[in-house]
Amino acid sequence: PSTAHKARLLADKRFRIALSLAIDRGQIIEADYSGIGAPSQVTPGPESPFDSPELGRAFIEHDPMRAAALLDELG
Repeated sequence: PSTAHKARLLADKRFRIALSLAIDRGQIIEADYSGIGAPSQVTPGPESPFDSPELGRAFIEHDPMRAAALLDELG
């Protein structure tokens, strides 16, 4: 794929959501952190005035079927 095609994909929110849904955060936490931790997005954290718990939980569920459906929408 061309650089322009990649840029269009990355600019599409559905693509970014699909990537997030495809990540099995629970498996990563289990394998790399001995099960210590909780799935989340990268956020500034509670000590920051920019903290957003809602964004920290957005699209963190592992849902490969929904991810595939979003990718199908993209063609």
